[in-house]
Amino acid sequence: PLKKFVLLSKIGVDSRENDWKLKLNPFLKLDEWAALEDTLKETADLSGFDYSIVRVGDLSGGPFYDTNRDFSQALEDRIFDAEAKGCVLKSGDQDSGKVTRDAVAQLLVECLARPDAANKV
Repeated sequence: PLKKFVLLSKIGVDSRENDWKLKLNPFLKLDEWAALEDTLKETADLSGFDYSIVRVGDLSGGPFYDTNRDFSQALEDRIFDAEAKGCVLKSGDQDSGKVTRDAVAQLLVECLARPDAANKV
């Protein structure tokens, strides 16, 4: 049975009604993201599994390496470490945020492993 579900969502879901820039941008589709988040929460309650919803801002970067040596150096430099990247976890919506794709990937995995991330946005 399913024990935990982690959803990658978007910044602005909570503040979409109060911010005219968010409201007028049809490409963000924040109403659809809000509906998806609500459906996840309801389904988790009914089915008895935990969830985590991670809202990120602009995604940047993404490691592309031509050689194993470059990749090994990246690991030594801790470029994949969310702590080294300065990721800050906060509850609810935030005004903005730019984060690298690899840090988001690590954060999503952390949400699966950490009990204190259960049933939080």
